[in-house]
Amino acid sequence: VAAAAERAGDAREACAAVNGIGFALAQLGDFAQAESLLRRARALAEPLGLEVLAALALYNLGGVLCDLGRLDEAIEAAGRALAEGQRRGHVQLQGEARAVLARILSQKGDLGAAEEQARLAAEALGRWAPSRAGALATLAQILVARGRAPEALDAARQAFSLLEPTLATAESVARVRLSRAHALEAAGEPAAAGRAAREA
Repeated sequence: VAAAAERAGDAREACAAVNGIGFALAQLGDFAQAESLLRRARALAEPLGLEVLAALALYNLGGVLCDLGRLDEAIEAAGRALAEGQRRGHVQLQGEARAVLARILSQKGDLGAAEEQARLAAEALGRWAPSRAGALATLAQILVARGRAPEALDAARQAFSLLEPTLATAESVARVRLSRAHALEAAGEPAAAGRAAREA
């Protein structure tokens, strides 16, 4: 699809297709190829002034770089996507970028900043249930790490109530369900945690 769009001269469609394929490969765990395609999507978008598409590629790239353990690069990519969202007043882009930043900051051990970004992400994504669910799941995991089990369980339950498997990615569904299991375990409900983990 991407190659056909490029041959046809449809740069916007090509960029969107390359970004989508890169995201899909990341879901499948092929992070190296995903990184390559997401960088290509950004390179296609920026010279043509397709700022939102470039920013979408950037926050997806941030998540991939986080999974690759390249956390400083990940923060830079997601931070640039957030800045573009703020510049354009694009609320969903800001929320998605903050959710990625929360995950990266959590991996770096900066749990205070990670919690702040996760809460801001969940607030911004109020109109987009699957994305809000993912942000709340990330928040729940951060709160577990901070030793605040009751708050973590509340966030995880909110995330689970928003779960729409037909609209969410497999990774985000798994993250929501696992966050619920971790929060239940931290709250002293091992039997319920075990059941939730088996469902993940």
